Amino acid sequence: MMYILVILLFCMVVLFYLMFDRNILSPTVIGTGMFFASSLIALLYMEKWQFEISIHTTLIIITSLFSMGAGEFLVHLINYKKNPFIKKDFANGDAIVVKNSYIFILVFIFSVLLFVYYKSTLVMAEEAGYKQGNGLMMLAYARIAVVNTSGEYAKRSSLARWSFTMIKNVAYVFSYIFLYNKVICRKRRIIIQLLPVILFIPYIILSTGRTEFIHLITIWIIVGSCFFMQRNGWNPYYSGKIIRIGALGITIFFIIFTVIGLLKSSHVSESALDTIAFYTGLSIPSLDQYFQNCPYPPNQIFGEHTLYGIYGILKKFIDLPRLYAPWEFAHFHRVSGNVFTIIRRYHQDYGYFGLYFLMFFLGFFYSFLFLKFKDTRKNMGLLFYAFLFSPIVEFSIEERFFMEIVALPTLQSLFFIWLLFKLFINNSINNVYNVNKYSQYFLGITR
Repeated sequence: MMYILVILLFCMVVLFYLMFDRNILSPTVIGTGMFFASSLIALLYMEKWQFEISIHTTLIIITSLFSMGAGEFLVHLINYKKNPFIKKDFANGDAIVVKNSYIFILVFIFSVLLFVYYKSTLVMAEEAGYKQGNGLMMLAYARIAVVNTSGEYAKRSSLARWSFTMIKNVAYVFSYIFLYNKVICRKRRIIIQLLPVILFIPYIILSTGRTEFIHLITIWIIVGSCFFMQRNGWNPYYSGKIIRIGALGITIFFIIFTVIGLLKSSHVSESALDTIAFYTGLSIPSLDQYFQNCPYPPNQIFGEHTLYGIYGILKKFIDLPRLYAPWEFAHFHRVSGNVFTIIRRYHQDYGYFGLYFLMFFLGFFYSFLFLKFKDTRKNMGLLFYAFLFSPIVEFSIEERFFMEIVALPTLQSLFFIWLLFKLFINNSINNVYNVNKYSQYFLGITR
């Protein structure tokens, strides 16, 4: 049955690509593509992990993705307009100019705060048993403290958490600036605009997590690809290049993913390929094991496996049970995992009706944002969309929309991105436009 699932998912990727204007960046195409990739990896490891997948699980995966496709199809019906594939030239457009002094000030401030963040990681590692002198094992011990939910270990200081949040948002905005100038305006010698992005990398490493790399690379792929397709009138001829860009981004992520995993010693495997397969493919057979073991005990409260972030906030004001995100482990031959794709959380919290409704909603929601913002260049809509897109990338591994997007930290990040966008991008464009306008009028200077 695993072979049939992989073939069906591949056919669905092609079908959705043809249905949705042959647009490789369609949310449903990407979401289905992620399930295809995870299923293909699971197929390659089927003999090693010793599992089979049932027809029931296969049908649930297929029908769930068709529900998402129906949501996107409805958006296309409402917003239908022909795409003439007109190639556009933005080479003479206004570049986003940020003074080098501003960039150096930001780099200096967050370099100082990086030391604060490092010290907070060191304190957490020491409380978990780390002894100074053991080198990079600090990250392994810090990870123990980060994932511990008993309150046994101290958490990061408010300043450390704030510095991570701010450098993350600064990195996202400067990623947009660099891609705009590079792809839209074809500017050269703008490497200095990458300094805040580069500075964000040690913060991610010290956080001991790896999902922030997914978010950063997703923003680069979505924003960069949209800018590239804008230049080429969204002609499907260039879909192959977008696929290569996506493949490059995924390759970079897996290299970083493996290196950080070795630094943390969080998972010992026979090879780097086994580690990648473990994190990207095991969710498919785990989902099948979940359906085999149904029914599970009823929820304590409504939506406890998806809305635990919201309930965590409400718990400060009313009496609620303590909820946790991690699942139990699914066991296979010499390997165990506790991720079950997006499908399990929706099914266990809301049943089949809720599963199909939420998949339909995700298709509608992301397609609406995509069609609205894919051609924008001088407002923050595209960056917002890219920021919110990572749940689709992690579609086949874990649920992230309710766990990360529908949460207070996301609202804070969106506010800071809006503020930084106003400070560094909107003002820059307006200032450059005004300077050039008055220069041409009074001095006869042209761009």
